[in-house]
Amino acid sequence: MIAAMVMCHKNLEQVNRLVQSLSHPEIDIFIHVDSKCKEDCGIIKAPPGSRVYFVEKTVSGYLDDKSLIDITLSMIKLAKETELLMSTHYEYFILLSGQDYPIRSMSFIVRSLSESYPAPFIDCNGGGKSNPVIRSKFGKCNLVIKMRFYAMNKIKWIPKFFIRVGTYFATKLLFLFHLSDYYWFKKHNIELYCGSAWWILPDVIIDFVLSEIGKTYSNRLLSTFTPEETFFQILARRSPLKDLVRVKNQKEKQACKTYAYFHDVDKPMANHPYTFTKREYKKLIESDYWFARKFDTYVDSEIMDMLDTFRESESSRTI
Repeated sequence: MIAAMVMCHKNLEQVNRLVQSLSHPEIDIFIHVDSKCKEDCGIIKAPPGSRVYFVEKTVSGYLDDKSLIDITLSMIKLAKETELLMSTHYEYFILLSGQDYPIRSMSFIVRSLSESYPAPFIDCNGGGKSNPVIRSKFGKCNLVIKMRFYAMNKIKWIPKFFIRVGTYFATKLLFLFHLSDYYWFKKHNIELYCGSAWWILPDVIIDFVLSEIGKTYSNRLLSTFTPEETFFQILARRSPLKDLVRVKNQKEKQACKTYAYFHDVDKPMANHPYTFTKREYKKLIESDYWFARKFDTYVDSEIMDMLDTFRESESSRTI
């Protein structure tokens, strides 16, 4: 069995379409609807042959903040409770966004995971301070992160540009005096890694993550900048399956199974992934990814129709 976990915050009609696309007898679906969302969760229906469970105690998620880890852990814990209640077992846990959509058929994904177990599919970059992403994520400290979060989300009259500049110079000073998170983890011999926030992890790593919650170093990880792109990478590399978690360099393509892209020959570099349209259909089906993000039915729902047809064709070929 597989636990598909969906983190969503808007457009629940599209989330329902994602949930329907995940339909498979071997897949149960766990959903966290952000507390900021005012839409009726009744839109989301259990697809034939699958069960859907909702996290009851929801929170508000923010980028670059531990809230996204809290949301993920809440879905994991609900899945673990369901294992006991339903006398089942999930070999894999898939983390998805509400704006994701499958490229490949569920039959293909289920079969591939069965043949791959216990291999993890997680994007993991190393390199320490020489990696600019690690340097930016661990170059701060909890106080600076809290101040930045408060300023970005609560103080509307300060231009975002000045907040970013202030954070930049604060980071430089913290590195200069060895006061950053980077040096705390170095002192405690914790190897640092980063990568995409979306992953597929086996039960062994998930159980290890749960066993480490509450320890000093894992609590410290939750207070760092953008923990959703570092927390699970670091713990996976400390788990009993650490040798199966391949560390790559930044120039290699992402090792997870969710495709997102941030630049193209005819588009400027973006801070967030582009929204896929029917123009990218060929790019999607010729990739070796299983899911992609992001999609938006208000921008282009036809690409999702085209992927539905592609997956149905793939399913019929494998029956």
